[in-house]
Amino acid sequence: MLNKEKITVVKSILQGVWVIVSETGHRLNLLDVGNGIYKDMNTGLLYEVVDIVEGNIYVKRHLSRGMPELREWTKNSTGIRAQTPFGEVSATHKRGAPKIGSRASNYGGFSMGDKYVEYIKALRSGGKSDREIANALLQEDGSVLSSDGEKRGAAMLYSTIYLAEEWRKHGAAKLYRGELTRIAQGEDTLDDFLQKYKFISSADEGRKQVGRFHDVQSGVRSIEDLSEDEQEIWNALSPTVSDDFSSDEEERARKEDAVKKKRIFYTQKK
Repeated sequence: MLNKEKITVVKSILQGVWVIVSETGHRLNLLDVGNGIYKDMNTGLLYEVVDIVEGNIYVKRHLSRGMPELREWTKNSTGIRAQTPFGEVSATHKRGAPKIGSRASNYGGFSMGDKYVEYIKALRSGGKSDREIANALLQEDGSVLSSDGEKRGAAMLYSTIYLAEEWRKHGAAKLYRGELTRIAQGEDTLDDFLQKYKFISSADEGRKQVGRFHDVQSGVRSIEDLSEDEQEIWNALSPTVSDDFSSDEEERARKEDAVKKKRIFYTQKK
């Protein structure tokens, strides 16, 4: 079990300290970036401390699994700049959801459209296999997707899923990871993702898809009630818990609560 007291003692010396990656045994020199998170300045990857044994600090990859900007997002959010594991993006609330953008100048001048098919094209521009791309996306590994096109495609896809689609319906990212898992295992391709992930068809179809998974998770319907494609995604999901997917009522309550918290913040700020 993680000893918080020991971590507090050594936190001050983690600036530029050598650590051991628990999964591989590799030694890395990491930079303390605050809040218990440490960064490899060569690759940009993030790590978190898991234990300290006989003076050796053991770490594991830190996966953000989302964007903190979502927690404070409201219909009035505009001009937000956010950092993904793959690069910077911008976001503004437009037509009912976050609208994601990025600058070619931040990605070596690489030009790209703002559709899912363009993200996939950019991700494939470096010549990597769909399995390699899916694994890198799942692990949030910017060192694998290293070309300007790959990074911009990954940054736009990541932020579209974790900010825009998750705003539209909580559970969107869980389905995304499920389909990526199938691609990483060689059972699907990125072309299958374009067909199976219904947010690509429309926001409404995406919400309905999450709703069906919510119904299965809550016992309202059985797995067999899902289409064959959706059963495959369901079987690839990590273990589900009660708040993995939201109902329409829960989604409305979540967004109303975000607005209330924002109002309280501005009132206190004055």
